[in-house]
Amino acid sequence: MKRNISFAVAIGLLVSLAAGVALSGLPGCTPVTTNQESSNQESSKEQQEITLSGSGTAYRALRLLAKAYEEKVPNTKIVFNPSNQTSGGVQGVKDNVIDLGATSRKLTPEEISGIEYRAVAQDALMMATHTSVEGVKNLQTEELKAIYSGKATNWQEFGGPDADIIVLDRAEDETAKILLRRHYFGPDLQVTSDAVLMQKEKDAIESLQTTPYTIGPMSLVRAIKEQLPVNRLSLDGVEPSLENIRNGQYKMLRTIGIVWQGEPTAPVADFIDFLLSEAAAQKLQEAGYATIN
Repeated sequence: MKRNISFAVAIGLLVSLAAGVALSGLPGCTPVTTNQESSNQESSKEQQEITLSGSGTAYRALRLLAKAYEEKVPNTKIVFNPSNQTSGGVQGVKDNVIDLGATSRKLTPEEISGIEYRAVAQDALMMATHTSVEGVKNLQTEELKAIYSGKATNWQEFGGPDADIIVLDRAEDETAKILLRRHYFGPDLQVTSDAVLMQKEKDAIESLQTTPYTIGPMSLVRAIKEQLPVNRLSLDGVEPSLENIRNGQYKMLRTIGIVWQGEPTAPVADFIDFLLSEAAAQKLQEAGYATIN
């Protein structure tokens, strides 16, 4: 008798298991989740990476927008590779090693060939001095050239203190030096050998805040946004200000842009659309950039 009952119980268990498998495919029944299915669900939630490189000058604006985009699209991560100038960003895009290139100057016809380019914002490059340079608010073109050529060496010559001028210079292929030559220095000015060559703008900005009697180029946006304690110089009587940028009076501008190649992937295309949107323009304006229609 016991043997018959055990046999019946075993048959019942088999029937129940078969019914459970069959019911799992019916509406309203919870299916069994396999390890493979769980893996697929997790991979769909993985972060999408968009890689970017190029001009370090453009990074400040693009990081601001990348942060806003990542908050909007949490499964996307914008990766900023080490900066390597506008030319490096352009070449990286052409070599298909990055998704987007960051630019801070106009591109040559050779550079722009075969890629897409869009301007995002403008940042004024201004000349600034350490706060110890009292009494100097404006420099004419010839005075700026005299300082950088070494013909003028004391701030007293321009109504400032009796102190030697410490000149901060940038490399010839940097946007700051390109703009200075285009608008004030000209191509033939020989910069004094006493000038201190600053490899990065952040180093120049630090020196302008910490080293007395220095003069050098820096970002207007950075000065405004961070309320940096430096003297902002007018050039030829024109003050570096957002108003003068918009009305066209201030000429020394760095145009921040992006480049990409071909048909971008859906995540990259969506990020590009955001960079060129009204929402992005609003954030840039709040940070002190002059936006581009």
